Formats: sequence, structure tokens, C-alpha cells
Amino acid sequence: MNTQTENDPNKFGNLSQEYVTARRGYPKEVYDYLQEYSGVRSGAALDLGCGTGLGTKELQAAGFTVT
Repeated sequence: MNTQTENDPNKFGNLSQEYVTARRGYPKEVYDYLQEYSGVRSGAALDLGCGTGLGTKELQAAGFTVT
């Protein structure tokens, strides 16, 4: 049984603390740019290769429903 959550940095074993320290989220400006460039401000987004879910949470915070 897997008891790890989708955003659990412990998935990275003995490097988990290094991952948490080094892997910051994307700047808000990234999402502002994507919204401006695409003309899409909200709606559905597909996060492929979402890893620990950090980008997924940021897309949600930017106003998207993420699958």
C-alpha cells in the first residue's frame, strides 16, 4: 500500500530535503505570461508530467481547473 501523497517530497528518498530546498515554484509571472500569450484566463488545464504536483497547485491558484 502506498501511503505517500501526490505532493510528498519523501518520494525522493534520501534526497527529499534537498528537493524541498532546491525545487521552488515557478514565479507568478510565468502564469501571467501564459495567460496573456494564450488569451485564456481560466478554465480547464491539463498538467502532463506533474511530478509532485507543485505546478498543478500553481495552475489552480492562477484560476484553472487542473486534470
